[in-house]
Amino acid sequence: MISVKDGASVLVIDDCASDVMLLDLAFQEVAPGTPVQAILEGEEVMGFLDAVRQGQVPLPALIILDLNLPRLTGFELLARLKAEPCLTSVPVVVHSVSSAPQDREHCATLAATAYYTKAATYHGLLELVGVLTDAWMSGHRAEG
Repeated sequence: MISVKDGASVLVIDDCASDVMLLDLAFQEVAPGTPVQAILEGEEVMGFLDAVRQGQVPLPALIILDLNLPRLTGFELLARLKAEPCLTSVPVVVHSVSSAPQDREHCATLAATAYYTKAATYHGLLELVGVLTDAWMSGHRAEG
């Protein structure tokens, strides 16, 4: 189990509700109590950014972004997120079913913090959440 910094939350941008639910479950298992907020439509991100700019919602400690989104693609959102001054300190991690090298390269060009292919098993997702939490959200490792 990993202890996260006080107030650290995760924003998941993914149009697949079951993937969001699994990520939330994995965060609760790996780092209990971590708030996970979901945005299912890329266009909703713009409203979220407005709320952050106006101080209505706190900055997340980590953004997890799927590439395969309707209307606004993950690439378009990544570019907008990385260009947003209020998010410069927030890591944006791409989490996609695509393992295509050109997708990884494009995300690197757009300054994604990291790129991970979606795990085929829940155990693999738990491992990924452990890596993400430890790398970008942890205060310290809890005994357990």
